[in-house]
Amino acid sequence: MQSFTISAKSRPGKLKRYTREHSAKLPEIVRLEVGAFKANCYVVYDPEGNCAVIDPGDDADFIEEKIRELNLVPKLVLLTHGHSDHVTAAPDIALAYSVPVYLNNKDAFLFRKASRFPGKLTGLKEGELLKAGELRVKVLEIPGHTPGSVALNLMGTPHVFCGRVFGENRFWLFR
Repeated sequence: MQSFTISAKSRPGKLKRYTREHSAKLPEIVRLEVGAFKANCYVVYDPEGNCAVIDPGDDADFIEEKIRELNLVPKLVLLTHGHSDHVTAAPDIALAYSVPVYLNNKDAFLFRKASRFPGKLTGLKEGELLKAGELRVKVLEIPGHTPGSVALNLMGTPHVFCGRVFGENRFWLFR
């Protein structure tokens, strides 16, 4: 598996690569640093190029550029919670590729404050399994940072995307 990080503020030539020997069937993960807060946005894709965009916090043009560069086909946008640094580019990505936006319904009010998305949000529920090509993502509710915070477990891998998990007197341990 190959993972790499690219910052929107340092695009040209600033590619950090982390590689491991794995089966060619495992998904690839690209971490992009976006927005003023350098929030993590992930583009996760299968060998056929089907991808999910997780927490597109800002810099939609930059995210779309990476999707085109890698010759990917977005299938869905997944949001771990509704704060603006994780959702601002979601409407642009969803509209550009005609894909659904998934968010826990308990955070819909936060999303609506942060964006002017005219489309429909699709609610995420505990235990739900989402599919995009060969990608399988299981939803885990982890309220605390926001009422609707979720973790997204990339099935068949040790990866869990969780946005932020801190809250009042709460912590989470994933194994």
